[in-house]
Amino acid sequence: LKQDRESVLAAVKQNGHALEFAAAELKQDKEIVLAAVQQNGQVLKYAADELKRDRHIVSAAMQENPYALAYAAELSQSDEAIILAFFRFKYRHING
Repeated sequence: LKQDRESVLAAVKQNGHALEFAAAELKQDKEIVLAAVQQNGQVLKYAADELKRDRHIVSAAMQENPYALAYAAELSQSDEAIILAFFRFKYRHING
């Protein structure tokens, strides 16, 4: 099942952590990774490195959990828009 694209897609929509057990090639599949990080931003850590640099994937992960930034590739961590989104979250969190 971990190699069947449709099964993995359905699984990550229910529980993003299913991405951890997906076949390597499915961790490179943008649709699967996007569905997983929308369900649980922290699973960005299981995505293929190339998707950890993808602004759309990283932004979606951070919308679900801003701390997913820790799993983004270095290039994404220096992206102004992504960093700004993180600090907006922190500001709102601190100021209630």
